[in-house]
Amino acid sequence: MKIAIHQPDFLPWLGFFHKWQISDLLIIYDDAQFIKGGWQNRDRIRSGDSEQWLTVPVNTKGRLGQLISEVEISYRNDWIRQHLNAISINYGRSRNYANVFPALQEIYQARFSTLLELNMAFLKRISGFLGISIPVKFASSYHLSSTRTRKLIDMLKEEHATGYITGQGSKDYLEEDLFRKEGIAVHYQTAGEVQSAYPEVDPGTLGLSVLHALFCDLKIKNQ
Repeated sequence: MKIAIHQPDFLPWLGFFHKWQISDLLIIYDDAQFIKGGWQNRDRIRSGDSEQWLTVPVNTKGRLGQLISEVEISYRNDWIRQHLNAISINYGRSRNYANVFPALQEIYQARFSTLLELNMAFLKRISGFLGISIPVKFASSYHLSSTRTRKLIDMLKEEHATGYITGQGSKDYLEEDLFRKEGIAVHYQTAGEVQSAYPEVDPGTLGLSVLHALFCDLKIKNQ
């Protein structure tokens, strides 16, 4: 049993979905602390020869330390229209626009209350386009009091995992010896693996939001 654990990022890069695809279970880390300025409420798309940020405004004032599952979306400005316009302008002539854009528009216009609801709606819809059927659980469903690496291991042990799939950034803080003691092998996903899995995607755009590959490069499934 190989498991990936990841925060529910907003329209993340293709590597998120590759990690999901090669695992036996994806655990969404919904009870991690929200990081202002992180990837949980923003990502980049291509805009001409440059890049453009799509950011979901959220309520953070007086809410220091709130969990991802607690973050509320702000609708004080018309950011939905701004996002849809940016996506339409930059990808309106792409090969998959007619199939992908209406699905995104429907999710945007649902006006979810929380960031978690919005992000999960996007993740589930995009996983359908990519043909991913690997099950998902939420970290909060384990009701653990442990933190950091110990919490990751506790979730993995509950699922009888033998392998943990994580990103290169985890090398900076992951206590690998704790995994070894529990008999859990750690696999660090690389950008090269993602590129090999999706060779049709331009390496120069691989790090952008999955939207770029979804509109321009991938053969999508009508799910």
